[in-house]
Amino acid sequence: MFAPEGYCPFASLYHRIDIEAACFEHEFVRPHYSSFGEDIARERARRIRVAYRDWLVDWVLLQFEYKLYLSSPTGKLVRIDKAIFVAQDRASFYKFDWPPKQGCLAGEAITAIDFGRNWPLRRFEYAFFTGAGWTVDPQREREGGPYPYIIDEVRRILQRFKGWSLCVTDKDSDAIIENLRKLHPVRTVMDPPKVKIGRPSVQEEAYRTFTSCYPEGKTASVTWKDIEARTGFPVSTIKRALANFEGPDQNCDQNCDQNEQ
Repeated sequence: MFAPEGYCPFASLYHRIDIEAACFEHEFVRPHYSSFGEDIARERARRIRVAYRDWLVDWVLLQFEYKLYLSSPTGKLVRIDKAIFVAQDRASFYKFDWPPKQGCLAGEAITAIDFGRNWPLRRFEYAFFTGAGWTVDPQREREGGPYPYIIDEVRRILQRFKGWSLCVTDKDSDAIIENLRKLHPVRTVMDPPKVKIGRPSVQEEAYRTFTSCYPEGKTASVTWKDIEARTGFPVSTIKRALANFEGPDQNCDQNCDQNEQ
């Protein structure tokens, strides 16, 4: 939503976390379920992506030690306690296993196979904050949310901050993404590229954005200008990122060169 100079709206950080989850889905989840049939695989992968994203978000809000702030539309800042996000049921209570493990008892650990089959897609939304913009909404509730004895008190306090935006510092925003990658259940996806070309951090972000927007890769019907407009990265950066992470001529069919214009 909004934040003063030097701070990052949590809505922007949330988008970056969603890209991490999309990359995980594209590289690991879809291939794992490819034999299930297209419709089943797509739905299973979507649910796991959402669950993995929610798990990462909950780590940021409740497990990491970074400071959280509320920003008014005019840029006034107030630091808030993470306790506002404590709930009776939350994602970071559990372990995210990948690949799926059969036979795990419910209650011992929530596994990816549980996420894929039965997971309610909105289970871990947060009370008191809007879902998309991460702004304060004191009336927002959710099942399994805050403990009943604190709801009225928190709602009363937050009334004066209605519409304020959750944010972190710019510095912490970058550090949070790096630390989230250490939680990845399949660490190899986060390994640095063997060939260093340009600035790896920029290329990694370009690659993740590309795979999120174009899970099937570049096809003949999509031009490089289309990709540049949608991802926000220059064509040259995207091409270097693809060559760096997937090897030369990847994600580009035989008609790619005809679509340069």
